[in-house]
Amino acid sequence: MFALSYHDAVSIVTDTEPNMIAEGRIFVQRSLKEGGKTKWLGCIDHLLQLATKQAFYNLPMSEGTLKACRNLDNCFNLSSQATTKLLGKQVEGRGVKPIQDVTTRWWSTYAICDQLLKLKIYFCLLENEGYLTCKLTDS
Repeated sequence: MFALSYHDAVSIVTDTEPNMIAEGRIFVQRSLKEGGKTKWLGCIDHLLQLATKQAFYNLPMSEGTLKACRNLDNCFNLSSQATTKLLGKQVEGRGVKPIQDVTTRWWSTYAICDQLLKLKIYFCLLENEGYLTCKLTDS
């Protein structure tokens, strides 16, 4: 066990589950009682996800990128026929599908964009065949 007191901690990071939030507040209160200045930061991963989402939505240069990615993702996640077409363009047994963006997973915004870029060539093939109606522009 470490010989640390509450006032020694600079910050505490926890998940954003209700019990963890309560524990974070208790930790901060105990730190203040002992003369410390501990800050509770919540879930850093969640904060990164929120910051990424804000950057994609609010910056003029993003040109609706995240919304377009989600629309394209939904084309395949809501249609088994579209998914079959996409997988049919790829090497058999190695096909990948778009990943859904999930707000509770900090990495999912990155993962959805990364996966869509890997699938770009297949989207182009489907678009040339007139099958794909929702697409990403070059910008």
